[in-house]
Amino acid sequence: MTQVGAVAGATVLHRTAEAADLIRAAYPAGSIVMDREYLDWVLAPREDLARDPVAALATDEDVPVGFAAAAPVALAIDDSHHPADIVSFVAVAPTHRGAGLARELYACLLEELRARRTTPLVLTFAQAGTAGAALIERCYPEAGWTGTELLPTAPRGILRRRLARVAAADASVQRTAHLTLADDEVTAARMRRDPRHVATAPSGARVLAVRTIGDEDRAVGVIDSWPATLTGTTLAEALALADASLAPEVTQVMVSGLGDDADALCAAAGLRRLPGTSWRSWLWCPDPGHPALRAESTGIPIT
Repeated sequence: MTQVGAVAGATVLHRTAEAADLIRAAYPAGSIVMDREYLDWVLAPREDLARDPVAALATDEDVPVGFAAAAPVALAIDDSHHPADIVSFVAVAPTHRGAGLARELYACLLEELRARRTTPLVLTFAQAGTAGAALIERCYPEAGWTGTELLPTAPRGILRRRLARVAAADASVQRTAHLTLADDEVTAARMRRDPRHVATAPSGARVLAVRTIGDEDRAVGVIDSWPATLTGTTLAEALALADASLAPEVTQVMVSGLGDDADALCAAAGLRRLPGTSWRSWLWCPDPGHPALRAESTGIPIT
């Protein structure tokens, strides 16, 4: 018999090895690998925010068959900072799909967040057109949360061998985001502890070395955590840093977290949209009057 319950704090970190196995089994080929080391980092307690991680865990005869978690994070929305949670890492074992278990996990997690957070605020995301996106739009309203959808993002890519041709772009070509990660020193230091971290540009953009799920996990470079104001020069500098710092085995670099408003920037740098990989993201809160729900921004600040 399957049971679903909430866990928090250190108990979440005690289950990250099992969660990593569940995610790998549940996610399609090409998804970014979320191993135990990464989950231990992203789900670590945030003393600066006075927030512990929260998760919902489903077990069948003590064997984990479902997992959903909320990672504490600080968001900068226009001129103010907001403690929040990124809800991701949702996975159901292939053997237990089709029985509504994902909805139970969301219901349990969102109830626990309401109980533990003074002002619950969630950033979440899913690939457009998938069951995961439909589930998000169903489960949050069912739990009494109000949401606002952010502008969609489209991952772009460039072959590593072409990075040397990217010239410093026109600094006047830019886009401004209303939602980013908080830009304080505590957050910056924490982001550098990401086990996938390779280098950080002066703008704050991060270069990561990730692997994608497959028969032989493929190494890929990713750049994320863009500043609120992004210029062509900033983008070119981040691409040059990726070329200089990634291992030779990395043959492709992806740029995540940029939407249609960055088309001109990306085109000037030779970045091309990856087909079929548009992402949707939302902010959700039980309080429909929360100021964050008025944000109009491109959403997924980190990978």
